[in-house]
Amino acid sequence: MRPGAWAGTAGLCRLAFATERRWIVGTFLAFLATYVATAAQIRQIAPTVGERVGLQGTIAQTPGFRVLLGPFEHTAEIGGATLWRVGVFMLAVAGMLAAACVVRLTRRAEEQGQAELLGAAAVGRLAALGAGLVAAAALTLAAAVGATLGLVVGAGAGATDAVAAGAQVVVVGVATAGLAAVAAQVAQAARSALGIAAGVLLAAYAVRGAADVRHSDAVQWLTPFGWAAQVDPFGEDHWYPLGVALLATALLVGLAVVLRDRRDVGAGLIAPRPGRPTGRQLGTPLALTLRLERRAGAVWLAGLVAFGIFVSSLVPTVVRLGSAEGGLAEALRRLGGAGALTDVFVSAMASIGALVVASWGVAVVTRHHADETGGRLEQVLATAVSRRSVLLAPAVVALLGVLPALAVSGVAIGLSGGDLGDALAAALVQAPAVWVVIAFAVLGQALGGRWTAMAWGGVVWATGVGQVGSAVGLPEWAQQASPFTHVPGVPADPFALVPELALTVGAALLLVAAVVVVRRRDVPR
Repeated sequence: MRPGAWAGTAGLCRLAFATERRWIVGTFLAFLATYVATAAQIRQIAPTVGERVGLQGTIAQTPGFRVLLGPFEHTAEIGGATLWRVGVFMLAVAGMLAAACVVRLTRRAEEQGQAELLGAAAVGRLAALGAGLVAAAALTLAAAVGATLGLVVGAGAGATDAVAAGAQVVVVGVATAGLAAVAAQVAQAARSALGIAAGVLLAAYAVRGAADVRHSDAVQWLTPFGWAAQVDPFGEDHWYPLGVALLATALLVGLAVVLRDRRDVGAGLIAPRPGRPTGRQLGTPLALTLRLERRAGAVWLAGLVAFGIFVSSLVPTVVRLGSAEGGLAEALRRLGGAGALTDVFVSAMASIGALVVASWGVAVVTRHHADETGGRLEQVLATAVSRRSVLLAPAVVALLGVLPALAVSGVAIGLSGGDLGDALAAALVQAPAVWVVIAFAVLGQALGGRWTAMAWGGVVWATGVGQVGSAVGLPEWAQQASPFTHVPGVPADPFALVPELALTVGAALLLVAAVVVVRRRDVPR
């Protein structure tokens, strides 16, 4: 390696912090809010040790929950229950955020021509990689601090236990950042690099879940999630897994450095397959959007099927809980309505599935912004294609895909053990609320510039307000601002046509506003 390979890393780090500061601050706030809100939910669901032990012996023992959340081991404190409820999931979120940060500052910078421009200055070949890793480490640290403060403030956890929980975030975050650094050298496209990192992270999550179900400590050591579990907050508080994670990260970064020296700027070790010489089926923006989103859509659908099967596996446990009224039953009724507990459970889970569908729709819509910032949109608009058709193509795909996606979720719940009719109705009734979230994202993309953050802001708001608003004591007017709050809680509650029509009209108005706005602004903006 040449001595000047890292030249300019400090300057690129300053640039990286300037471009990533919103992600870093947002990550800190998101982790802080998640842990505080979850602790508030636990205080309502299982405020006493006896109730938490009851959870440990019932719903926490089901294979589905052990795969999703891991084992529930520490019931003595609210913090232990809080960490069981969201700990493993938030570790995966931290890993994905760190991977995305590395990919944005390395592979995507090359994809958009920024790396080549910076390479004309006194910048070494490895400077961008170094800056990406430093920024990812800062983002991971922000997530860890947010988790630590969230447990202290929300759950009243001790400093040592809370810091140990933050150390778990660091373990997964830095290891995934190293993995993303390797993926960024292998793949030629940023989306492919992120897909490789996400796929490996998902596989590690699945291996960790299987190990938890089979009580296999040896298998746990194969994944960063297993290393994080060895930290054992609210238990032994071990610190040596940090060293394991840092060693693994160093090895991955070393591999990324070797691979970077063996490729050109803008190239990857795996070349993309050439497309067909002719593409008559891609003559319109709508056809192109369908082609680009088909694989990602299949992955989202597979996730919905897995979610539906997981929900149906919990129905027998919910039936047993129905005979013991308590905090969990009341929490489910706040989410799903007032009816038989199984109906309430299906309604509540259908709303969560709808949030997944909304996230897919927003992901489809945000491709428009990526095309605009990457310069591809200007090339498309140079042909006989209008701005309106380019904007509406991903919107049409997302909006029309809502009903089939919700139907898949409902059928998976019903056919796997629940009531098919009730499960399908509970899923489909969520469609107008999902349309509102997607239409809100379309408006953000139409406004362009900083307004594009509205796209995911709608999902975050709907999730935060709809799922945990009542638990953290948000005022009624704030809870009413989520479209999912107005969805009838079918099958626990009777169907109501008026709110469904109102949400549909609201989505249509947002789309009309987006079409008007996009015709009156410059491209790019």
